Amino acid sequence: MPIVLLIFHSIKKHYLSVGEQLRLMNETEPVEIKGNVVIVPIAGVTRVVEQSVQYAKSLSDQVIAVHVSFDKKKKIRKLKRIGKN
Repeated sequence: MPIVLLIFHSIKKHYLSVGEQLRLMNETEPVEIKGNVVIVPIAGVTRVVEQSVQYAKSLSDQVIAVHVSFDKKKKIRKLKRIGKN
């Protein structure tokens, strides 16, 4: 029985430690956003994406297109193809 209590105590200690590591250190004031921000997730540069971005611009002046790439070389080739340095 003492071993089980020791295990439970160790688990509780671990959870308290992890909780302390994850806790925010200081309370920050939320950033005030004026108007709407439209985020458009994109898989690549296509005519459909272009139309989606144009539609998003009709909804808000603040439009962000987001693309997540896991292959850096492929990403660079795509950016060069569309004229971005």
